[in-house]
Amino acid sequence: MQARLHPAIHGGTAALDEALRLLRIAALLGVPAWGTEHCPEAIGPLLPEFDGLLARRFRKTSFDACGAPEFASALDAAGHPDVVLCGYEAHVCVLQTALGMRAGPPGRAGAGYGGQPHARESGRRAGSPRGCRCGAVNAESEFLRSAG
Repeated sequence: MQARLHPAIHGGTAALDEALRLLRIAALLGVPAWGTEHCPEAIGPLLPEFDGLLARRFRKTSFDACGAPEFASALDAAGHPDVVLCGYEAHVCVLQTALGMRAGPPGRAGAGYGGQPHARESGRRAGSPRGCRCGAVNAESEFLRSAG
């Protein structure tokens, strides 16, 4: 959820509100929250609303955050059994990261992700079913709130 991409996303403000809600729930539960910035020099940093809500930030140049060695090492070292992903365009960075987690070494976190907005409806239709076929769980935030 980066500055230059935000205005192009249909439903971006609602998605930002939902991400912030999830981060606040994570904080209440003591769950660490991380953020990634994909090529921030091109599409800007994370939106300022995330300041103070993330324990760590990672820069990446591949759609799959697991392709960033620092992120992959931190993920494996954290040892959490599950990870919740949220962001824009589930068929790009969110999906690719979920697939990277599923393809990683044994014991790497499984991924679940809520409904993400897209610049086009075709992105939503493409991302969520593919992630689910590969073992990720498509969990809306209401489910995540009730599970906590």
